[in-house]
Amino acid sequence: MKRAVFFILLILTIRAEAQEFQRFEGGIILGVSASQIDGDTYAGYNKLGYTFTTFALYRMNQILSLQSGVTLIQKGAHSPPKSPFFRTVVNEAEVPVWLNIQPYPHLGGSIGLNFGYIYKAYYESSFYMSKEDLGIGSFDLSSYLSVNYRINKFMVFKLANRYSLLPITRPIRGECWYKSVFLSWLMPHYLTNSPCWWTNTMTVSFELKIF
Repeated sequence: MKRAVFFILLILTIRAEAQEFQRFEGGIILGVSASQIDGDTYAGYNKLGYTFTTFALYRMNQILSLQSGVTLIQKGAHSPPKSPFFRTVVNEAEVPVWLNIQPYPHLGGSIGLNFGYIYKAYYESSFYMSKEDLGIGSFDLSSYLSVNYRINKFMVFKLANRYSLLPITRPIRGECWYKSVFLSWLMPHYLTNSPCWWTNTMTVSFELKIF
């Protein structure tokens, strides 16, 4: 009799913990992007675009979780206000791999990589429009770092940065391998008139849990 009571209590406890702690989650992320291209001699996050992600998340414990999915995002560059018009558009499909860290109930962060495929890139200006090959490759590997604020059980606000770890320019990519992006951060003039381009994108988004 005692054993039966013990097993019943054990099963009830396991079920209660399983309900309280859900391992798998999924949903969507909607937001806007503000980007620039480091290396094109222009500065400023003037290019506005979109970001949309469908994701699946595996929660390892109450603090750590792994997240991946598929993202569509628009990056590029845009002329600053009161300057001659130009715009570079870089449309990408990404597969993100992020580690989420949630040390506090409402505040956390994410770090990881985005494996991107550039499916469309073009340039236009006041003088001409070109939707031809810009010398941009089809692959973009970028770092990902975000600060996350959990609004409630179903919604998270995310402020994030994506930065290319490899140059996205193709014909002169061989000239870019020795140019360290980290050195470029330390010495901004290092990028002036550089033939090498890196995407630098800030995103503001909301993560909505569906299941």
